[in-house]
Amino acid sequence: MPHDETSYWQTPPLILQGWSLMVQGRTPEGIEQMERGLEAFQAAGTIESWSYYQSMLAEGYLLVGRAEDAIQILHDALSVATMTAWWLPELYRLQGESLLALPIPLLEDARTSFRQAIAIARSHGTRALELRSVLSLYRLARGDGCEDDGRQDLEMLLEWFNDGQTLPELFEATEFLTQR
Repeated sequence: MPHDETSYWQTPPLILQGWSLMVQGRTPEGIEQMERGLEAFQAAGTIESWSYYQSMLAEGYLLVGRAEDAIQILHDALSVATMTAWWLPELYRLQGESLLALPIPLLEDARTSFRQAIAIARSHGTRALELRSVLSLYRLARGDGCEDDGRQDLEMLLEWFNDGQTLPELFEATEFLTQR
């Protein structure tokens, strides 16, 4: 479907500004702006980066306790993600986080989502997304009292990243591994 160039180029900034508001603690306002931006993006008739932007909104939904909405939007994102496979591991990771945030958490389904995310990230060589997914799996395993699930992967990933990198996930992984 052809798209209007003006609306196409105006929508990503709307979505990104909404995400920025969300991470500044203005989550409801940011979610509203991201929803408007995604509606305009969809009306523009493109799927480029669609699943990426939807994952940002799903993250916002999780922050305000709207796990069901997060699962729904991630379902939609996953349906088109094969065309934008670079972000697929993050979609599965967020799906797992959403399943954990339900009033009755779906632990095994979340664990399966995290493992899918890890496998895809590994096959694509996207180490940062792999690290995020392994951390999610490890947090779940620690909550279950089974810290060995993911520990070896965390150790391997920490060795892979160069010294001096400052990803928050690296700090979290190091902290997990030094606690016993």
